[in-house]
Parts: sequence; structure tokens; C-alpha cells
Amino acid sequence: EDILIEGKPEDGEWLSYEAYELIWPISDRDYVFRQTIENSLFEGKKRTLVKVVSIEHPDYPERPKRVRGFLPTCTFSLEERTSNMTDVVVVVQVDPGGRLPEFLKNMIQKGWALKTLRALNKYLS
Repeated sequence: EDILIEGKPEDGEWLSYEAYELIWPISDRDYVFRQTIENSLFEGKKRTLVKVVSIEHPDYPERPKRVRGFLPTCTFSLEERTSNMTDVVVVVQVDPGGRLPEFLKNMIQKGWALKTLRALNKYLS
């Protein structure tokens, strides 16, 4: 589930609610995010910085059957190198919440980076 609460990505700032159904015995998770995009030029090259952080929102309180995750840091830095090459740096800290063992958290997150970067590449192609 992905709900745009307010704002628009094309305006550079928006709030969203995301919920994930997970396999038993793991509880479903949800997050409320503030996301920003900043575009700039650095030494004549395009640079885009996308920031995502968890927030609280009165219209999206914690729900009894979902664990509220927390995303203190998530940044995507895209910097143009040539007309067809972009450097991408991703920094993410996430706490999925609940009482998951570390090995399970790592297993759930294992494919995230590759899936996300492939989706980003497809979107930008």
C-alpha cells in the first residue's frame, strides 16, 4: 500500500504512507515518510539528492495489526558523470520495529538494494 498524503514529487516535497504485508509469522509493517528532492548543478554536472525520513502524521497513527517501522536516514545521491553515466550513492538506516531476530531482519532486507537500484535504472532509462 502506498498513499500520497500531501505534496507532489514534482514540487520537491511530499508525505506518504507505506504498508507492507509480510509472510507469517512476521507482522505487517507500515511507515510514514517525508520525502524531498533537491536538484542542483556541481561543476557543471547535474546532481539530485533524494531524502526520505520517518515522521508522525495525525491522519496515519499506528495501527493495532501493524508494526510501525522507523527510517532515520535514507538518501539517494545521483550525480551526472557523462551524458550517459550517473554515479548513485545510497545510504539507508532502517529499523523495521518489532522483535525480529537480526538474521531475519537481514534476510528481509537482503534483496532491497538490488531491487531498488534496478527499478531506479528502469525508471531513468
